[in-house]
Amino acid sequence: MLAHAKEQSTALKVFDVFEMIPEPSERDDGDVIDRYNVIKSGESKGIGGEGLYNGYEKELVRKVEDNFRQNDIELAVEKVDLVQGGFNETLAKERGALSFAHIDCDWFDSAMICFVELWSRLSPGGSLVSR
Repeated sequence: MLAHAKEQSTALKVFDVFEMIPEPSERDDGDVIDRYNVIKSGESKGIGGEGLYNGYEKELVRKVEDNFRQNDIELAVEKVDLVQGGFNETLAKERGALSFAHIDCDWFDSAMICFVELWSRLSPGGSLVSR
């Protein structure tokens, strides 16, 4: 939806590990650790309890690219960049103002990295949304 709604000349960067999520830290609650252990075991179900958690998929970034194409979005033409890696590695390398940031991460440290790296870069009137 965002790729269709934005101006074609405006960049859209999608940051994700596109693989198994990183381990939670000691700053996460016990239920988070339990949830991670289910994910790590290979027993976690996908959205709606169907299929498996998408972190188990090989070449997940390719599936995401295909999903964009199936929705008539050519990544290069529409200036959509899939940035693979942990937020602590990838967000720190980014510079420039943001008009919109949607944060969807699972653990405390990931959320804090996003808030610290992105909040100060929001342009006046910009929005930050967190799931």
